[in-house]
Amino acid sequence: MMKTTMFAAMATVLFPAWFASAPTVPAEEGHHADVRDIVGAAKISLRDAIAKALAAQPGRAVEADLEGEFEGEKLDVFFEVMVLTAGNELVQVTLDPQTGAVREREEADEDAHEIPGFQAALRHSERDLGQLVQAAESFVKGTAVSASLEYEGGMPVCDIAIVNTRCVIDVEIEGRAGHLIEVELRREAVEREHDEEAVEREHDEEGEHAEKGEEHEHAEKEEGHEGKKQGGEEEEEEEEEGEARPAPKPAVRVRKVG
Repeated sequence: MMKTTMFAAMATVLFPAWFASAPTVPAEEGHHADVRDIVGAAKISLRDAIAKALAAQPGRAVEADLEGEFEGEKLDVFFEVMVLTAGNELVQVTLDPQTGAVREREEADEDAHEIPGFQAALRHSERDLGQLVQAAESFVKGTAVSASLEYEGGMPVCDIAIVNTRCVIDVEIEGRAGHLIEVELRREAVEREHDEEAVEREHDEEGEHAEKGEEHEHAEKEEGHEGKKQGGEEEEEEEEEGEARPAPKPAVRVRKVG
């Protein structure tokens, strides 16, 4: 029996926009970017990327992803599509996210252990990867950024990630007829968003405290300056009073003579 969550009844659900916040750009070399921050950099869809990859490398697509990788301060965004050839070899095709032009094509020998699972999923699936992505996008509003075909529980399934504003929604589609199995909001994306908001609030509070401290210090300096000024004026007044005051008359002593 297919597992269906409460989200399945909300096929065209639009998750709340209160997760919206400014993206955080990591600085580590080779670090992968948050897909929510790079989805706007792609001018072609995930389905277009799959089609263009298959045009360059005949076979059947089993995985597709929108990726972003930092090289120093530069962010490189690209599509990666994994194709299983007729000779049962995995070939990874890298494409430009703007034009769909093929950047690189290489054998993915390190993923060879996944070939039996892909073969089983393709053998039982009646829809290709692009069609399954299209089905997911018809159920959930947003932009598909990754798709992976698997053989799970005796049937082919496709896991698709869809970005909607600052939400990442995982959609599971049955591979035979394209039925919706499950829709789930990715929790780590929500928690990361809350952590980023907490850090931003903390920085804002620190800035406010620093600003108040500077204002207080400035006020103290002003008070000290006024105090010195008043003290100097009082000294000048005392000096002027001293000059205006008449000098005391010398005491006269009378001596009696005998």
